[in-house]
Amino acid sequence: MQGLSSIGLMPKYWGGDILMVQISAFQGQNIDDLLEANNYACCQEKVPANNAVSQYAEALAKACSEYNNPRDVIMIVVQAEERNMYDQHFLSAILRDKYPYLHR
Repeated sequence: MQGLSSIGLMPKYWGGDILMVQISAFQGQNIDDLLEANNYACCQEKVPANNAVSQYAEALAKACSEYNNPRDVIMIVVQAEERNMYDQHFLSAILRDKYPYLHR
């Protein structure tokens, strides 16, 4: 912690603005505290909306509706170590939540 203060970064509990949670991934200590603190720090108001993913999901759902083939499949391929793999996960979640009729 003192190393951080030497470069001008101060933890919140020292009066600064840096979120800091002491953890041990090896021992599994305070991991839940870190996740909770991170969720608190990343309020949804601060995260910009991702309209592109919603619009892409809407386009896929509309295409399925227009073709109206009960054997239609939307396949989302996520490769190992892909940098934008979370985009595909968001797309899958939006399709599942907003368009439940696609899941037959």
